[in-house]
This record gives sequence, structure tokens and C-alpha cells, in this order.
Amino acid sequence: MNLTRPTSIQALAILSLLGSPAILAAPIASLDANQDLFDIQFSGVAMEDFTYLKQVSRLNETASQWNTRRSVIEAEMTFMERITLELELDVDIEREELSWRDTYLTLDLPNKWELKAGKMKQEFGSLQSSSLKNQLSPERPMALDLLTLERTRGIALRKSFNHNLIGFAYFKGDNKDSGITNTVLGNYVFESDSSRYWHAGFSFASQNYNNSAYHAETKAGTDVMDDFLHTEKITASRVNHFGPNFAWQAGRFTVISEVLQTRVISKKEGNRSYSGAYIQTSWFLSDNQHRFKEGSLRSLDLGKSTALELVSTFSRLDAYSQLDGFEADTLGFGVNYYLNKNLKLMTEINHLDIRRGGFEGESGLSFVMRIQLDI
Repeated sequence: MNLTRPTSIQALAILSLLGSPAILAAPIASLDANQDLFDIQFSGVAMEDFTYLKQVSRLNETASQWNTRRSVIEAEMTFMERITLELELDVDIEREELSWRDTYLTLDLPNKWELKAGKMKQEFGSLQSSSLKNQLSPERPMALDLLTLERTRGIALRKSFNHNLIGFAYFKGDNKDSGITNTVLGNYVFESDSSRYWHAGFSFASQNYNNSAYHAETKAGTDVMDDFLHTEKITASRVNHFGPNFAWQAGRFTVISEVLQTRVISKKEGNRSYSGAYIQTSWFLSDNQHRFKEGSLRSLDLGKSTALELVSTFSRLDAYSQLDGFEADTLGFGVNYYLNKNLKLMTEINHLDIRRGGFEGESGLSFVMRIQLDI
């Protein structure tokens, strides 16, 4: 198998994982009263998606495809309940390749401060901050496609106080035009402590593109349709994203909504402004409800029972500017079946309606199914 060459931060994390158990083994064995000094846990997740597309002119025919969405092995090592090393290894069985997806260190500091450093997700808003395996639908709403915030190297600091969470981060990574993008990101969330949970938040991200190419794009509600609709490449000096997010929950019923605005600063092609919004609703037919923490969805607490959930999504994206791009809506309905805490089956039907742009007046239908196994 091929293993991609790790960066210096990743190499340090690997050495820590390999070396720490041996270094700490003797003192831990002799401290019966201090069993929480060191802890290591292994887990993983495998996701297999099936997508069927109909009436999509870009393909000139119907199409279907199986796609391995994710296959990862995760390790979490905690020392003195204050220092945590997170490792996530991406497993590509078809190509027989391994690569580091996440490699970061978390320091739980006094007075509810938290510091992260390494390669990790750039968290923005509700669904971008939630793990993909904890989200309501197998595909993110179309409006989120404007957020090109990939996993990359960075440092993040956040603080919790009196139901408030505030965080700032700096990331540096490669963009699609083989250039370097520097990102400054911020989040704020207020969570209620009432019996009916709700939270409200605001996020922003400012990316320095250094005059490399940027283009708005959408997958039209299906991950296998990369660049289904996209604008021309724009020579951008900076790209800014910002917008509020909101969630409300009453027992089995959950609502998540977000409004997004993207502004592209370009001296060569002219400035652009794009916007999007979505709303997702969830209703459990079984006696279950979703968990939220710090404005993002967490894993469902099932115990030994099964659960059945109905989900609906409406997403609107306006990426039409200077006679380029598109404007479209997607409407989706889905059913999630949780066989147990380790196995989840998700199905969703999405209808795409293109309101303006090169494919104006066209529509399409997609069916998405995901089998998700947590180890």
C-alpha cells in the first residue's frame, strides 16, 4: 500500500501516538488510583453511497453510480484529560492507498479555553461544523457548496462561557488553482438552556486567494455530480463568506436553518456576490431526538433500540452575477433508519429546479442512498 508523506505536524503526531504508550506504560501501571492519566480509543466509519440521476442534460441520459463516500480509521489519545491527539486515516481500498485525513492536537485549557493545532476541518456554521456521519441527510444542502473550506493545516482557539461559544482560527492550504489560500475564520454561538433547545450563531471566513482562480460551483444535491453547474474562473484577491445560523428542537422535532453570503473580490473580472439559504426539518417516528453541542449535531444516543426519522430539506442558491452562473432550488425528502448505534441507512429524493443561468428552465431528479457503518 502507498502512504502519502506526512507533514512535520503530522509526523510529530505519529511519533506521539507511537511513543507515548511505551513511555507512559510503567508509571501508569504503578498508579492504580490514576487510571484516567492516559486513555486511547480506536474507531472508524465506512460510508457507501448509491446515486441515481434522471433528466440531467449535462449527462444526456439517466445515470447511476456507487460511490465510496468515506472509509476511515480513527484514533483518539487522551493524556490527563487535558491533552488529546486526534488521528484519522483515510482508507482507499480500490487504490490501495492510505492518507492522513485529520492529525491535530487539542489542549483543554483552564477557564473553558480550548486550543487546536494541526490538520483539521475548517468549521463554519451548523452543518459544516457537524461531522458528516451525524448529519440529517446523505447530502449537504446545495447552498453550502459555495463554502470551499477544505481540511487543511491550521490553529484554532475557542472559549465557552455562560451558554456562549466564541472561536477564531487561522488556516493555510492549497486551492484548486495550485495556489496558497490563507483563511481567517470566526464563529459565535449562543445556546439556550430551556427545555426546548435552540441556538443562534454567526460565522465568517475571509480567504486570501492571492490572485489565483476561484469559481462558484454546486453538486446539485448529489456528491457524484462535481461541477454540475459552475461559474467561469475568477481571478480573486479575496473571498469572504458570512452568515447567521439557527436551530430549534422540541422533543422529536428539529429545525436547522442557515443563510450564507459569499463575496468575491477581483480587480480583473470585477467583484461578485452570491447568496444561499437552506432549512432542514427532522421528525422521529420513534422516541428519539438529536443531540446538539456548541451549535453542531452530535451522535445520536440510541442505546439498544432502533429509530426511524423523516427528513425534509429546501435549499436555494443564487450564484448568478455579471451574466454568469446560475440560480437554482432543491427540494428533498428522506427517511433515515437507525438499526442500532453502529448501522444507519439513509435515503433521499431531491428535485432540482434551475431558475436562471445556462440551464434555465431545466429540472432534474436524483435518488441518493447511503449505508453507514460505525466501528
